Amino acid sequence: MNTNAYFEIAAHYQVCEDYAISGTYQDMAYAIVCDGCSSSENSDVGARLMAHIAKGVIMYLKDRNLIGSPEFVNHFKELIVRKGIEVKNSLGLSTDAFDATLLVHIAFDSKILSIAWGDGYIMYKTKDSKHLVYDISFSTGAPYYLSYEMSTSKKQKYMDEFGEGTITIKNMTLSAEGAIEWERSITNPIVAESLYKEAYASMISFATVSSDGLGTYQDNPKGIKEDGTEKRKYSAIEIIPQMMAYKTIAGEFVIRRMHRMKTDMAKANIIHFDDISCASIAL
Repeated sequence: MNTNAYFEIAAHYQVCEDYAISGTYQDMAYAIVCDGCSSSENSDVGARLMAHIAKGVIMYLKDRNLIGSPEFVNHFKELIVRKGIEVKNSLGLSTDAFDATLLVHIAFDSKILSIAWGDGYIMYKTKDSKHLVYDISFSTGAPYYLSYEMSTSKKQKYMDEFGEGTITIKNMTLSAEGAIEWERSITNPIVAESLYKEAYASMISFATVSSDGLGTYQDNPKGIKEDGTEKRKYSAIEIIPQMMAYKTIAGEFVIRRMHRMKTDMAKANIIHFDDISCASIAL
């Protein structure tokens, strides 16, 4: 088992608000991605802090044999919120700095636990080379961040403004025959767990989490299409097979793949219009 992570600033940004980390602890592996809100001050700092807080909480729960327990998600959320408040206060940051998504894979005891608060992508590559993808989005365009659990006023403001929105989870399976897609909606976005699921590790080769920047690749508006075709945007399901085309699981396998993909995209004059972050567990 190996893990690796990667994050990269968007072509036209000055500060990268995405962050990703991964690692192993005892017989467990984790992959974590956080995407800071672009309209919230210091969310690049908050995204990094949130990722490391999540890492610490995962290790804490592992030491107490609570990973995968019936109350695991509640413990995980409550501890992250509590620690986030402590870190926020000690550093003199506003709660807005922690406006960031949190997407996590944990490989433990022959299972993969996958959690998402906010939008982004939860992905698996199966041993028979299929891609199973959960594309999580909010109809209002405003994800429900865990930071709203740190402040009663922020939570109420969100509910007043976006409480009638929906969380949409598009379930996609990509095989050699093409993509199969269906979706379900959750009508109450105040439920922080927009996705929590378990997968059996015996079926999976790679488990990857990514920010929503994965869906922002498109032909460079300033470039020229040498083949004469129309410029267009690329769906995440078109990008994911390239992103997860890992050759080996040795060393920095995610970084190698993303650098290769970046080179290939540059040759095709394709850029991404949001920060990109991803973290993966190779089983």
